Amino acid sequence: MTERLFQNLATDLGDKILETVVRPHDLIIRVSADDWLETAKVAKRAGFTYFCFLSGLDWLQSTAQTTRYENVWGSVEEDPASDEATDDAPAEPVDVAVPEVAAEVAGYKTGLAGGETRFQVMVRLTATPESKSVTIKADLDEADPRVQTIVSVFGGANWHERETWEMFGFWFTGHPHLVHIYLPGSFEGYPLRKDFPLLAREVKPWPGLTNVEPIAGEAIEEGADA
Repeated sequence: MTERLFQNLATDLGDKILETVVRPHDLIIRVSADDWLETAKVAKRAGFTYFCFLSGLDWLQSTAQTTRYENVWGSVEEDPASDEATDDAPAEPVDVAVPEVAAEVAGYKTGLAGGETRFQVMVRLTATPESKSVTIKADLDEADPRVQTIVSVFGGANWHERETWEMFGFWFTGHPHLVHIYLPGSFEGYPLRKDFPLLAREVKPWPGLTNVEPIAGEAIEEGADA
């Protein structure tokens, strides 16, 4: 069924589809930014009539965290949990199957259906009778990340495009009212970009971290969780 839905898209889009991943319950396709609006129209005609959400992606590798543990005071060389083995811990790492991802592109490790730039915009649509969904992604110019608005196709995209503009700095050409939702108008920067400085993490460690230095004027009690 997913293959059939994909063929409905491919018939109208043709070579506008740059890359595709077909999975049992959903479909991921990538198109160019110039074809973003047209792809949304084609997807709706093909049966993907329910708008789920729209957002952005920043594939820049985080320099503030070298492992899955947050790095506050310097480079984290090893997983803290690896210092002491437990009786029920496996002797060798267990291989976990993960979806295939695209190779490194210009220093960025992109996700399913690949990518050629740091920034991508994405929208998730569903064909409700078939309970199948499609994720449409488009590469954006890093210096000028913008696509046409799809509000005329899916009215629910209005709020999502405003949020994505506010948090990622992606411009949606033709949006009827592109104004802030959360941040004051004088706010500088885009909080969901990977290079946005999270000053709170630089000043005070987050709860749950181990082996942290005390903040001036505070003491870490012996045996207490950091």
